[in-house]
Amino acid sequence: MAEVYLARAITPDGQRGPAVAVKRLMPHLVADRRIVQMFLNEARITAQVRHPHVVSILELGMEGGEPFIAMELLEGRSFAEVRQEAAERGQRVPLGITLRVLVDACRGLDAAHRAVDEAGRPLKIVHRDFTPDNIHVGANGAVKVIDFGIAKADALGSGTEPGTLKGKFFYMSPEMIAGRSVDHRADLFAAGVMLYEQLCGRRPFTGMSTDEVLTRISEGRPKPPTAFDPSVPQALEAVCLMALAKDPEARFDSLQTFIAAIEMLGGPAEVAAPAQVAAYLDTLFPPDSDPKRLALRQARLADPSNSGAEGAQAVDMLPPFGVQGVPAWPVPPPAGAAPAASRPLPPLGTHTVSLRARPVTSGGLAPGGAPGAGSTGAQDKTARGAVNGGVPTGSQARAPRSRRALAIVAGVLV
Repeated sequence: MAEVYLARAITPDGQRGPAVAVKRLMPHLVADRRIVQMFLNEARITAQVRHPHVVSILELGMEGGEPFIAMELLEGRSFAEVRQEAAERGQRVPLGITLRVLVDACRGLDAAHRAVDEAGRPLKIVHRDFTPDNIHVGANGAVKVIDFGIAKADALGSGTEPGTLKGKFFYMSPEMIAGRSVDHRADLFAAGVMLYEQLCGRRPFTGMSTDEVLTRISEGRPKPPTAFDPSVPQALEAVCLMALAKDPEARFDSLQTFIAAIEMLGGPAEVAAPAQVAAYLDTLFPPDSDPKRLALRQARLADPSNSGAEGAQAVDMLPPFGVQGVPAWPVPPPAGAAPAASRPLPPLGTHTVSLRARPVTSGGLAPGGAPGAGSTGAQDKTARGAVNGGVPTGSQARAPRSRRALAIVAGVLV
């Protein structure tokens, strides 16, 4: 759905700030109002949560009529990639590593569940797409929840139209499939699915078709993990099955209690330390040979704000994606459609986007939530709804607009 670029913030006096990631919609999706609203929804909701285990949104704006999100730069892999790489090596991710990833991701998501607005009213955020793809495992072992694109927050007026399903169906809760109202316990169910996959090496609900899988989830009768692996600790099995209970009332009352139940087990179910997660990631994706990490390192060296011969030499070594973007997480085009070409980028260090911005509020980019409403024209390059360094406070919401800028210093992160 989006491309992610490495960029640097530019201060009003021309100084370059830290490296950030800039996310923008794929070209063929910009005209789709529904997709744009999902994109804006991601920024609005994520900006309400400030937690070490949730990706930080730094800026939301419009450039040339297209929305973009500036967020903290993360170096690592999705948990889905970690599991896939382990599987290709004939392995399963060690239990302690998976537990650390789940525990930390659940901590971040629990903070989202408990988030309140400036008046102290619960926002009632539900991620609704809590899956391995949306858990980022950092090269330093830090775990963060990402992509709140289909999340709902009752207090922000975001939700789902009746009769529609959002999310990856393998991780949907029975109440989501039934079209009933969902709360934080739907995310807890998804955490239970991921834990089950770790314990059994298979999904809790399978079938020959999507309808069959959805029916089995609705029935809510997964086989106990020990039926597939007798070595699974019974206490951990009980935790997993409680998280997967068909009735939300029979599940843990929060992710916080789910975390506590895991952490008290110990023994074979000991939760790994973040340093162990980082070391494990290095074994799967060696820093000196992993294409993504090497590309990011080269892009940082090629940043024109870096001084010295090393930076100057690195510009010449930058791979082609520094000029022609290659999507980081592209959405495949519809069947039969030609792949959408990435937009070419200008030479390194020359693309500067000037912004007039204000903090993100629950109102979105503009009154009524319409992107670009109230702007003075495309040539003005106005960004409405910027976050300056984290979650907006009451005073930030009333702050006057300031001049900001972002400079693309390399191509799309890959």
